[in-house]
Amino acid sequence: MEGLAWNYKDEWCLDSQVSFNSMGLCHGLQLGPGNTKSGVNAASLIRQSFTDGKIQLHRKYKQQDFFRADSAYCTQENINTCLDLGVLFTITAHDGFTHWKSQMDKAGLDWKPWVFSEQDLKKFKDRETEPPRIEIARFYWTPK
Repeated sequence: MEGLAWNYKDEWCLDSQVSFNSMGLCHGLQLGPGNTKSGVNAASLIRQSFTDGKIQLHRKYKQQDFFRADSAYCTQENINTCLDLGVLFTITAHDGFTHWKSQMDKAGLDWKPWVFSEQDLKKFKDRETEPPRIEIARFYWTPK
């Protein structure tokens, strides 16, 4: 097959990016060479996923369309695409793009331990494992 390459897991394959809605229905799929970094050319997949005839203002004020992604998708192009479409979004930020580590002291973050539900704690106990140590804090970052 054309485009096969070794990926980061040392697998001979193609790379795929897929977008799903909250019901699990697929709205878009892209294939690329196996050594393609996640998030590359994602703006076109985001546009494809939200091709439904709605205008930006309709989407923005109805607040029913969401995009959620990990830090591989934390690029100015993807952020601008979501803003252009009027899509509400959350993208995990990485320090290389936001320099958030240097802003932590300025923001006065209040780290709090994650509180597991009784159901989650029971699952850990049943599996005879310890829950991971998770701390969470939030601050808002504005692109320059």
